[in-house]
Amino acid sequence: MMKFRISTLLFFSVFIFFGTSCTETIDGGDTPDNQNSGDTETSFSETSIPEGFTFKTSQELVLHADFEGIDEQVLYEYMYVLPSGETRHVGKMISNDQSSMSYDIRLPIHVKNIHVIARTSNGAYKMQTGITGNNVYVNFNSESPTYSDANSNQRAAAVATTDTDNDGVIDSNDAYPNDANKAFDSYYPAYDTKASYAFEDLYPNKGDYDFNDVIVDYNYHFISNAAGNVVEIIIDCNGVQVEAGLVHGAAIVTPYPESYISSVSGYYTTNTVVNLHSNGYETGNDPNNAVILLFDNMNDRLQGTSGDITMTDDIVVTIELSTPADPNVHWNFNPFIFRTSDRSKEVHLAGQDYTDHFDTDLLNRNDADNGFTNDSNHPWALDIPEVFEPPLEGIDITNAYLNFQAFAESGGATNTDWYLDVDGYRNDSDISNSVNLE
Repeated sequence: MMKFRISTLLFFSVFIFFGTSCTETIDGGDTPDNQNSGDTETSFSETSIPEGFTFKTSQELVLHADFEGIDEQVLYEYMYVLPSGETRHVGKMISNDQSSMSYDIRLPIHVKNIHVIARTSNGAYKMQTGITGNNVYVNFNSESPTYSDANSNQRAAAVATTDTDNDGVIDSNDAYPNDANKAFDSYYPAYDTKASYAFEDLYPNKGDYDFNDVIVDYNYHFISNAAGNVVEIIIDCNGVQVEAGLVHGAAIVTPYPESYISSVSGYYTTNTVVNLHSNGYETGNDPNNAVILLFDNMNDRLQGTSGDITMTDDIVVTIELSTPADPNVHWNFNPFIFRTSDRSKEVHLAGQDYTDHFDTDLLNRNDADNGFTNDSNHPWALDIPEVFEPPLEGIDITNAYLNFQAFAESGGATNTDWYLDVDGYRNDSDISNSVNLE
C-alpha cells in the first residue's frame, strides 16, 4: 500500500538503504496573521547558506550490472533500505544478451546502499553494494548469494523463448507481455511510496519558513519500452495544507518537448485559469518543455481535515508520449505552484526556471534575488523524498526538524537524512499532526 497521508522491473532488483497560508503582501506591508515574525528558538532566516546551494535531496546515478559466465538477458531489480530495515522497490531493467546493463536511476540523497536482484534462467541472486560515486557497479557470478521468491521460481521455470508481444523481452521479464510498446516500470521515490514538494507561498516576499503553505505529495511512475526509453508517466499526487488563505494550483515543467506529448489525462481543471492544448499540455510555453497541469484550484478538491492537516483526494495524471524519451532526462522535472487568481505568480524550487506565463517583474522585487532564492540563498520551496509532515503554522522548520539547519549550512554535505522520522531528528510537538503513513 502506498505510503501517504489519509484522512478517514532489468531483471536485477535493487534495494536502497501542498495547502495555502496567507494574505497577499506582494508589494510589502504587514506580516499576515498566520506568518510568524521569527521569534522562535532558531530562525532559518538567520541561517548562512552557501551560494548556489539548491537544497537538492536526490542523487542521480548510473547503475552498472553484469553476471559473469552468463550469456542471456538478465532482469535486474533495484531497491533501497531505510534505517528501519524497510525495503523499497524502485525499478527493473533488462540486460543485453550478454547479461550487462547500464541504466540511469534516481534515489533519495540519504541512501547509501543499493540492493540488486539478478533474475536468470538458473535462478535469482541478490547483492548489496555501497554508493561511493555517481557510478554504481554490481558484478554477479555463480558464487553470489542466491535469492528465492515467487518471481524467481516463476522466472527459472519460464520458457525462455516465449515473447508474446515480440518486443525482444521474454514474457517472464516483461511487465507488459501483451504490449509491444511497454516492458518495464520504475518509480520515484519508490513503488507505493510518496515524496513531497513543500512551498512557502508569499513570493517574492519572505514567508515564515514553516513550509506548510502548499504541499504536494507525489509519486512518479515511469513506464519504459524494451529499449529502456520512457513511453508513459503516471503522477499520483494530492495537495496538503495546514492553514488556508490564498488559493493555488500546481503544475510541472517536464523535460519532454510538446511534440512528444500524445495525451494527458486525470488533471483537475476549472477551465478558467489554465489554457490547455487538445493534447493536454498548457499552451503559451517554451515548446521544448511541455508544462503539465496537476490541478488549478486545490481548494476545490479538499476532502476534510486530519489533525492539523487538510488535504485533497488523490489526483492521478497520466502522460502518454508519442515519441519514446531518453531515460537520462526523465528526472528533470520542475514542479511549481501558481496563484489560482493570477497564473503569472509562480513559486519554484531553488535553481529552477519559471515558465513563459510568469511575471518577471517579481524576480527582483522585495525579498527575491533574481530567482527563487533570496539574497541570503534561502528558498521558497523544498523537495523532500519522504511524505513531509510539516511544522505547525508559524513554527520555523529549524525548530521542528533539528538537523535541517546543519544540512542547509553545509550545502548538503552533512545531515542529508534530516527529514526522516528518527529519534532525535524532530521536535514532534512542533510538527503538524496527521493520520499518516499506513
